[in-house]
Amino acid sequence: MPVLQSAFQLKPSLLLAKALSWFGNSIGHKLLVEELKSLFNQELQTGHPNDYYEEYDPKHLYWKINQNIALLGMTNNKANDAIINSILAQSKSGGEKVPAKDAYNQNRIDLFLIPYYNRILNLCFYIERNPDRLFIKELERLIDDENIKQQLSTGYEQSRWRIYGSLLEITLASALARCGGKKGYEALCTYLEDIHADLRSYALKELVYISGNQYGFDISKWNKYIKTTDFSKAKNIPLRKDVE
Repeated sequence: MPVLQSAFQLKPSLLLAKALSWFGNSIGHKLLVEELKSLFNQELQTGHPNDYYEEYDPKHLYWKINQNIALLGMTNNKANDAIINSILAQSKSGGEKVPAKDAYNQNRIDLFLIPYYNRILNLCFYIERNPDRLFIKELERLIDDENIKQQLSTGYEQSRWRIYGSLLEITLASALARCGGKKGYEALCTYLEDIHADLRSYALKELVYISGNQYGFDISKWNKYIKTTDFSKAKNIPLRKDVE
């Protein structure tokens, strides 16, 4: 990273700024923000091709924007919050889950995704690492979207249909809880009953880490905690990793 930083200081460039962001260095974040604003304005004006969400294409505005959101998330710089919240406020599910167009994936019911699946995941990636009460309102709107909410699986016959939807909902819940949003805690608590062991374990791990309480899988204790806590005073709890 010192080599990248020296090169950037000598001659700033967007490519170097992105490389530095990958390592958590925010020295070039303003260049990323400028590009992100430009790309997002273009997206608002031109819209999307029909298959924008289905397959990764580095040339599509949708995927370029997602990349910049994630890279800014790794810089841990609060100056980026305003543009992220602006994009969050204009993001939605995009409608019902859509089957893939290619022959192999058409019958993969586990791979049905809502159109804005990857955009929302990248926004959550940013917010988990840079939580702020600023994001609560729009995260609550998304987690209440009829195409996103209630993806809990309590029977084996539901599990294949809901796995990707569950991953999105529980990620939204985690981001929301880290911002101090009560609905995030409530959603995580709900997932303590999911049939998938990984989702149950993740929900518990997040609840314990964010709240500081050790109630295990005792849902009644978590519900009591949620009911009696004043979340207007809840602290922001950022996700920190030694290696991304």
